[in-house]
Amino acid sequence: MTLTQKLFAVLLLSLSTLASATDWQVIRHPYFNLIFDRDIEADARRTASRLSVYLEQHLDELPIERGLPPTDIVLYTGAHISNGSVGIFPYRSQWYNRPAPFAQLEWFDVLAVHEGRHIVQFNQSRDSGWSRLVSLLFGEVGTGAMLLLLPDWYLEGDATVSETTLTEGGRGRVASFDLWYRTDLLTEDAYDYERAMLGTGFDRLPYIGPYVLGYFFSGYLRTTYGDDIFDATIDELGQWNGSFFSTAIKDRTGKDLDELYNDMLDELTAQWRSELERTPVTTVEHLSQSADSLWLSHYPISADTETQLALSIGLTQRPKLTFTRGSQGEVSVEVPAAVARAYRSGSKTRAISHNGSQTCWILDRPALIQPNTSFGDLQCLDSKAHINVLTKGDRLTGVAVWENGFIAHRFDAQRQSSLVWFDQHGQEKATLALPAHSLATDLIVQDNQLLYVLSSSNGQNGIYSIALNEQTQPRQLIAANQESLRAPVLTDNWLIYTSDLSGRDQLMAQHRTTGARYQIAHRPFGAYYPVWNDSDQQLVFADYQPNGMQIAALSFDDMNSPEESWIPVKAIPSRTVWVDDLIPNTPPPTEPDQHSWAIEDYSVAGNLWNPYSWAVSSDGSTLGANVRSLDTLNRLALSADVGYDFSQSQWSADLAAQYRLNAGPWLGGHWQRTADYTDLSVSIQQPAQLQWTLASSQLSAELAARQRWPVSGNEHLLLQAGASANYVRERAMQAIETPFGLSQSVKGVVNTRSQAVSGLSETHLALSGWHTRQAINGRVATQWLNEQTPLIRAIPIFSTPDTQGLTVQTDVDYRINLGPVGQGFGSLVYWRNTEVSLNARLQQSETETETALGLSLSPSLNLFRNAMLLATPQVSVYYLPSSREFALAFSARLANF
Repeated sequence: MTLTQKLFAVLLLSLSTLASATDWQVIRHPYFNLIFDRDIEADARRTASRLSVYLEQHLDELPIERGLPPTDIVLYTGAHISNGSVGIFPYRSQWYNRPAPFAQLEWFDVLAVHEGRHIVQFNQSRDSGWSRLVSLLFGEVGTGAMLLLLPDWYLEGDATVSETTLTEGGRGRVASFDLWYRTDLLTEDAYDYERAMLGTGFDRLPYIGPYVLGYFFSGYLRTTYGDDIFDATIDELGQWNGSFFSTAIKDRTGKDLDELYNDMLDELTAQWRSELERTPVTTVEHLSQSADSLWLSHYPISADTETQLALSIGLTQRPKLTFTRGSQGEVSVEVPAAVARAYRSGSKTRAISHNGSQTCWILDRPALIQPNTSFGDLQCLDSKAHINVLTKGDRLTGVAVWENGFIAHRFDAQRQSSLVWFDQHGQEKATLALPAHSLATDLIVQDNQLLYVLSSSNGQNGIYSIALNEQTQPRQLIAANQESLRAPVLTDNWLIYTSDLSGRDQLMAQHRTTGARYQIAHRPFGAYYPVWNDSDQQLVFADYQPNGMQIAALSFDDMNSPEESWIPVKAIPSRTVWVDDLIPNTPPPTEPDQHSWAIEDYSVAGNLWNPYSWAVSSDGSTLGANVRSLDTLNRLALSADVGYDFSQSQWSADLAAQYRLNAGPWLGGHWQRTADYTDLSVSIQQPAQLQWTLASSQLSAELAARQRWPVSGNEHLLLQAGASANYVRERAMQAIETPFGLSQSVKGVVNTRSQAVSGLSETHLALSGWHTRQAINGRVATQWLNEQTPLIRAIPIFSTPDTQGLTVQTDVDYRINLGPVGQGFGSLVYWRNTEVSLNARLQQSETETETALGLSLSPSLNLFRNAMLLATPQVSVYYLPSSREFALAFSARLANF
């Protein structure tokens, strides 16, 4: 038995033993298979109950003629990220554990209603006979083609509408959700439909996105033209008349999407203007300004006479903390984009804590090699601007700095919530359990009290305090009344916070003795992150403006009695919800008893075979077939291709398998037969990922052995080893490249028969240019070849790099994005932006040197008004000095393939 055959036998043995072990269980329901770790059985039962209710409600609104087949849903509780998805290749839904405080709902409830809607949407798109036919012929490739007919604003917006109408929460009830969009529409000329939907990459807002645009647009269409408009529209897709989404909508409304979008804008802005004019605006003093018209936001962290600390986030600059210390001037320090995201996102939580000597936050990072596992660890910036990591492998979500150390919130894999006390070195000292599934945000220590906001806690939402010296249990200071509470801070007489009770986030105050509550200021677009400047008797806060948050100050004398201009909470008019008319008048379906669910072990081995796409093709002289399979847990990837050439009377085949172990390595096997040879190979690959404070890295190492049996010639064994690593800095939102990115890979191949050694080293470098819309990309590849097949990639304008011995390639590109275009050409093509680049190419071997200087033009295009169908064709003209000739090169990329 050869070495390759021995390795392949070991691979098969590993698959048979490792695949049979499982810590997974499953709840089987007619609509879904809920797969979960056995440690969270009670949560899985609860989630299954909620999901079954929401799916029944979704099916009432979007009925599926052929019924809803069960969907695999995986709860990844070890993933410390806030996300969930429904996707294809293969079709399944994946839910991640960390709650996000943007919808006033328990996190798995958010995913149950939102992702449940996607499940019904995806299946309804396959309701027609034509859709079922292409899915039968091509598997999920056919399904994906049908989904591309649906704009993402419908998919995400309609799901966000469901959050709002089918629950007591949802993003449509949270004022900060539409903050940017509302402010922009009331102060600027609105983008047209295509630009609002697809963007250009260089728009005046950081993000409109399918959630916000889709919530208002889909809500408007359902309210105005009937709750069943999307049901009828999707039923028409893929019919033999070839109807698109836009034409199907026009059949039912008499208007195209551009006209309907403008109608929605007119109604929406009229409502918002009316609300804006309802209350007089409070006068404030602005302490910051944007240097230009670009969106730039400033968020106060702390303020007193001596020192001010603020976070800045812009379209063309990376997030940074700025310390202003009197005569010492300003000192700026970059912070992770994930930390800054809490401020610019809809959650609007206080993610950075400062106490004069230290500034701290939680850094989210993935596990080194274990997939679907991540952590949240405590990082602190000391007085010398050094960043220290104080915990390792924890699952923290927020932190408050105080004189004795740190107090953080922890949300673990078992979905338990707690407050944790750490000393100044990051050593855990004590914990205090909070209600299960709850999230504590906006932590701050003042007057020997810990203040925090508790959300998603089964009716216990509100602002709480803990007396630190007395070690008392939490005391609720304010109970949330269908509102988002944020950023509590104490003065001598008042508890200051923000609330969107009125429909806009405004500054509020509750008397610390009487408990009387008031709205103390009214700003047109919202007020966030109040800070008490005791020495100057000011409330400093973030005041939203058309070009971003600006720091403002409001005089606040901290009197014991309210001012005349303050509005009692009871006098605040109730807010309206855009989709009020869509809220069902009937009670929801009865929730089944969660203990009635049958639970069984989920066999990883028994579910590895999961074909998701297949096809048969022919060009007259050849016949081919292929099938792809990937199991729900991403363990075993299989591919099979078989072909027959009638003219040569030859058949070929390609079979490949990769299996991922729990610890992260991939074991691979590959068999290939062609007219010239038969190959059998095995491999092991270990990927890894690192999250630095301001950068990320992807690492990989691989070993492989390939046995080849040529039709003519001697069999031989190739041994291969390779490794790659990169380091990529975070970039500004509208920069076309990272400020610094470095990637290095090496690969070596040994022919055990001839003792020939070949190798390849490839280095990529990315640097920022003179402007955020400019970048420099470089590549150096060095090949040492002792075989017939080159390892280095071929450049079309040069000869094939198969010369024996040393070959070097060098590329340098200076890229310049010319900025937004935003031009549509019917419903087929939308032109986002255009990039040009100056190119230099060199290929040098021991026998020849080739050079070229070029100019490339590359438009960025969306096809069929779909955000995912992004096409980037490129045409390049090169001058070849050696021959004094010009060469033309053309390439195209579709959806990053």
